[in-house]
Formats: sequence, C-alpha cells, structure tokens
Amino acid sequence: MISVSVGEAKNTLPKLLHFVEEGDEVEVTRHGKVVAYISGQSASGERGAAFLQGICAWRENYGALFEDGEIDAIFNPASQEAEGFLVRHGEDFR
Repeated sequence: MISVSVGEAKNTLPKLLHFVEEGDEVEVTRHGKVVAYISGQSASGERGAAFLQGICAWRENYGALFEDGEIDAIFNPASQEAEGFLVRHGEDFR
C-alpha cells in the first residue's frame, strides 16, 4: 500500500491512479491520519467477496450456537428495533 499526504495526492493524482490500475492501493493522510483510500474496482470487489465468504464461514462455525432465527435477528435492523436494540444506520452519521 502506498501512503501519501493530501497535498501529494493532489499533485500526483495521475501517477497514483497508474499505481491503482496496477493493483496497488493508496491511503491518503492528513496530519498523519488516514482520511481516504484509493483502490481499483477489482480490489474493492475482492474485499467484498472475502467479507461475504467470512460471514458464511462464521455461520458454519458458530451458527449452531444460536437458535433458529437469532442470527437473522442480529443482522436485521427491523428485528433489532422491535427487540429494543439501539440501531445506528449509515445515514445517521451524515
């Protein structure tokens, strides 16, 4: 992964995009803290596929510890609200 400051990213965007096209990822920092990532379409697609594969593996390994419907209730916001859980959605943070 390549790490650059916001100023560097602004001045070298075409070069950074070339790295991304070759499969690298770029993290953009401001005052030493990461504020953005630049990655190619395939890299984010691979991460999404890996995430879903991880969820399926988790269900296979630990699903038997839960009663029928419990796992879906955990991941279903409507069920959580019905059970009194505090649910924060992405739009709540905008």
